[in-house]
Amino acid sequence: MRMTSSAVRAVLTDFWFHKLRRSVSHVSRPVRCAARLWGVIAIIVWIVQWTSDYRRSRTAQDILDERFAQGEIDRTEYEEKRKLIGSRTGDW
Repeated sequence: MRMTSSAVRAVLTDFWFHKLRRSVSHVSRPVRCAARLWGVIAIIVWIVQWTSDYRRSRTAQDILDERFAQGEIDRTEYEEKRKLIGSRTGDW
């Protein structure tokens, strides 16, 4: 049985296509696996941050209240800084 040139071309094309596909898959498989791993890690971090108070940023008033409650500053300093924060005009 004799093969025509188009049949030979089809067999060679099919062979090289599968060989190329196999060699590319050996390279791309670890890349895809790493991308999936980083994607899962990113999703887990996002869920943890979303469910916790991590995403709530503290305002200057929150920090001032906390410092006053811990006794780091006295009442006069607290009142002075509270007025400064409330006026929203600072010497920047």
